[in-house]
Order: sequence, then C-alpha cells, then structure tokens
Amino acid sequence: MNTYVFVHGEWHGGWCWHKVVPLLSQAGHKAVAFDLPGHGQDKTSLLDVTLESYIRRACQVVEAQSGPVILVGHGMAGLVLSEVAEACPQKIKTLVYLSAFLLPNGHSFLESVARDPHVPPPGVMDATGTFLTLPEDKLIDMLYNDCCPSDIEDARRHITPEPFAPMLTPIHITVANFGSMPRIYIQTLRDQMLPLSSQKRFYTTVPCHKILSLNTGHAPFYSAPQDLVKHLLSL
Repeated sequence: MNTYVFVHGEWHGGWCWHKVVPLLSQAGHKAVAFDLPGHGQDKTSLLDVTLESYIRRACQVVEAQSGPVILVGHGMAGLVLSEVAEACPQKIKTLVYLSAFLLPNGHSFLESVARDPHVPPPGVMDATGTFLTLPEDKLIDMLYNDCCPSDIEDARRHITPEPFAPMLTPIHITVANFGSMPRIYIQTLRDQMLPLSSQKRFYTTVPCHKILSLNTGHAPFYSAPQDLVKHLLSL
C-alpha cells in the first residue's frame, strides 16, 4: 500500500482532489488531501500567508503519515513539493509534478512567469497588493477548458483568492536533499494555463526520472481522474 499526499495549486483547496482520492482508496491505497493556509476551509488571513507557511503545513501532513509518501503537487504547488523534499527527504518516496512549477534553486514563481512569454499573467491584483483573483473568462478558458459544466460550477463555488506573497519567494533546495528524490512529471497536453512548452522547459531544466502525459487541460483531477490515477498507480 502506498500513501499519496496531494498538494493543490493556486486558487484551489484540498477539495479539487475529491474525484481522485476515492479512486486511490478503492485501489487499496491511502490518499490524503488538505488545504494550504488561506485556501479551502483554512481561515488563515491572506495577509499572513507565505511560502514558508505553505511548506510548514505540507511538512506537518507528510510527517503525520506512517511512512514515506508519494507527494503530488499541481501548478504552483510544485514549489511546495521541492521545499518539502528539501526539509524532510526521509519522508518522501517520490515527487509527482502535475503540470506544476518545477524550478531550480533560487527561483520564484513570479520570476518564472515573468520570463516565460507563453504563460499568462497569474491573475488580477487587488487594490492592496495582497491577493489575486481570476477573471471568469480565464476560469473557463484556461483552468477548466476541457471540464464539464457541473465541474466548472463546482470549482466556481470553491475557488478562493490567491495570496501574492508566496509568488515572490524564491525556493532554496540542494542536490543532497531535493536532488536525491525520484521525480516524475505529468504533462498536460492541452493545458491553456501552463502551456506544454513551459512544462517541457521545467523538466528539461530540472530533469525528471520519468515523463508521463495526459491529453487534458490544466485540471485533470476534474476532467480525467481515472487516467490520472492510472498514472499514479503505475509509480
């Protein structure tokens, strides 16, 4: 039996894995999804959310498991995966980057977006500079371009503003810890939020042990949960 821990990306919460978790459970594995600070049901003020707070929360969840985990992250959660592997490598069996930001040491989310002409701006900043929101057209056309109306409506009910501060913070990883972890990248071929060219740049710059593909947009946990789980079970 494997233990899978899922880290959601920007604007999402643990809720986004609700189709994936039961499929893994039915296959005899343990699957854990949780909310990062300021997301989902977590009530942390967006003013207090930092990348460090994300890492702390994810480490707490990973450390609470009985053995090494397969850590799966989506989108911006790629930064969290890398930092958790750095902080507690003994608790990680495999890192799985699902259309996620896989960055070299010293790079930040915002820096990566700014340097890539193919990645759209991360959202609309509020007047205080605290968080970003996603316009309705981008919600449908970029995040959920291949999702059914009921899934889009479900996401619309749950999505929350995205704190800005974590996007500015560079990651700090080493060859000894992060570099020793098996890394899998699952690329999403019809992704409008994180284009395929950008995903390829990530896993070319920071090589992975295996590259898998899903013929989906940015949210395969909605549009193709069974195909996603098939990949996860193959690890």
